[in-house]
Amino acid sequence: MILLLYLKKKAIDEHFSTFKHTLQTELSLMPLYQISQSSHLDRQNNCPSHVNNAVKAVFEEYTSSRIQNWVNHKVENNIKNPDSFFTSKPIIVGETLYQSLWSEVSKNLNLEVNLNNGSDGQYRVIFLAKWIKELGAFSLSVNPYLTYLDGIALNHYKISAPSVSQCLKNALDRNLSSSMSSYISSTNNGDT
Repeated sequence: MILLLYLKKKAIDEHFSTFKHTLQTELSLMPLYQISQSSHLDRQNNCPSHVNNAVKAVFEEYTSSRIQNWVNHKVENNIKNPDSFFTSKPIIVGETLYQSLWSEVSKNLNLEVNLNNGSDGQYRVIFLAKWIKELGAFSLSVNPYLTYLDGIALNHYKISAPSVSQCLKNALDRNLSSSMSSYISSTNNGDT
């Protein structure tokens, strides 16, 4: 019985690894312009496109929402029982506990966005997809520890204001101000 449980868990873990690899491969083949909203501001700059792409991927809700929708659609179409697939239960073999006895452990995914920047490690955007058992779906957020803008991890931007390239400053100004202005205009339109 214990061996059967172990083999079942091992098979589920292998299927999970295959599913994760398939998702990452498909996402890395998708250029960001297919996922994000294009803007006239994107064309008004002389900087490499991957700088603007990275900023849009991090700060534009439309992009993360599209990726989240795509991931959840893949789950619906490819996984029969997602709750047991994405949640590991503890296994006890003899007196050895292989996971915490008091809780199930959700399997999460780190998914990298294709910024079309070749091998430039200075800009990298990773989304953390967390399985939410109560919702039966993945929630998506930017992984601040694995996401880099101008070679600096995103979580360090919260600690201090690092010195960054002019291209990144321009992309942040363009994307954040247009995001804020569209948010303000949609909020104001609802009040009248």
